[in-house]
Amino acid sequence: MIQFARTTDPLALPGRLHYVERDHSFRFESASSDLESARTGGEGEASLALGTLQLHFGVETGLVLYADGYCPKQSWRPDKLAMPTAATGAVQVTLDRDVVPGVGYRVDGLVRVEAVHVVSARWLRLSGGTPPDPAAEYVEVAQGVVLEIRSGALLALWLHPEP
Repeated sequence: MIQFARTTDPLALPGRLHYVERDHSFRFESASSDLESARTGGEGEASLALGTLQLHFGVETGLVLYADGYCPKQSWRPDKLAMPTAATGAVQVTLDRDVVPGVGYRVDGLVRVEAVHVVSARWLRLSGGTPPDPAAEYVEVAQGVVLEIRSGALLALWLHPEP
């Protein structure tokens, strides 16, 4: 089982999330290698797979870093969801098994991922098909990368790439 918990750290990892059309992929460019290194720790990174997208985290620290990966626009379904207000901060992930650097782990409940695109606001929400939860915590862990979590579970990943 994979658990998510917000920490007391109020900072989101600064940087730039962008969508690379020719690669059909999201990329994140960190603007603070010091903060990224501190959150990664000395044992490297692993990732959580949401379909073909990866949510990277530090093996030693468990802190979520950023999202990137393949996500073709052809799979995005347009909708008019309202993005709830997100607080900046850090989220720690814990797994019920030893974490190996470089390995990707499937997120419970998110084996099949639905991508909903809020065209007017340029948000993309990836979830297991559930609507946004008004009782969830929305935490921006990196610029343009928001986790929707409730009771230790990741309900959705919201992405807001820069134009």
